Amino acid sequence: EVGRGPFDRTVLDKAVSQFTREFRGGVMLNFKVFNTPAEAQAETGIEFKPNARGAIVGDQVYLFAKNIPDIATARKVIFHESIGHYGTRNVLGDEDFNLFLDRVILGNEKAVRAKAEQYLKAKVFKEIGQTEMRIAAEELVAEAAEGRANRTVIQKIIEALQEFFAKHLGLVEPNEIKS
Repeated sequence: EVGRGPFDRTVLDKAVSQFTREFRGGVMLNFKVFNTPAEAQAETGIEFKPNARGAIVGDQVYLFAKNIPDIATARKVIFHESIGHYGTRNVLGDEDFNLFLDRVILGNEKAVRAKAEQYLKAKVFKEIGQTEMRIAAEELVAEAAEGRANRTVIQKIIEALQEFFAKHLGLVEPNEIKS
């Protein structure tokens, strides 16, 4: 089990190795495991929330062993950061990713606003404007990638992805997006 010492990093390293073997796109990312967010901050100078399980900055995924209780959670965090944040943005490109997020906002305004207000209350945001709504929508997409969003939100995100893939690749079935 993760969360109790040096063994933690070994378990997380194995989870990362498994992910990069299963998903070829995972090798485009760099994964670094730290015991705590504070340890990562001391080394990188990047500020992380003390309770963060993971984070992505550019193509660097950070995992924080003390905040990940088990291998199943580790896998979810890897999916969240790698697929939910990095993968979707890089498949669509920045311009289409922002249009996609706008579509997610339109289809899930209540859920996106609730996420934005959660960040406002936690002082992550100083206000809620278009940029903050897009950040909140991106977080919902990442939560969907790890399986943490509710089914209605996930379905609307799949529909938005389907719309964007259809624009660039032709028709794509929802089952192709889910797999």
